[in-house]
Amino acid sequence: MPDHVHLLVRGLDKDSRFMSCMTLARRRSALTYRRTFEADLWQDGYFERVLRDADDERGAIRYIVNNAVRRGLCRAPEDYRYAWSPSFEAREFTPAPEPPESPHG
Repeated sequence: MPDHVHLLVRGLDKDSRFMSCMTLARRRSALTYRRTFEADLWQDGYFERVLRDADDERGAIRYIVNNAVRRGLCRAPEDYRYAWSPSFEAREFTPAPEPPESPHG
């Protein structure tokens, strides 16, 4: 998205630390961005949401994948230049198209 980013982060074990992960990711990306564009990248703080089960995860993925479509930046998630991961099929999380209306009502 032009003005924000969505990330889905999964810890690899019970000792994984989300805050440490985000601090490192923000620090490294901010440094690279500042060197390239001579501007700040991140605002202070961020919003995180903890997902508890597979249904929550699939819903979050669906929201992330379709965000660019909702914002009118593309017609399909896979058309968005900065979409998702190459190991992921966006179509799996794209809402099915509405069936055409029958001429017989």
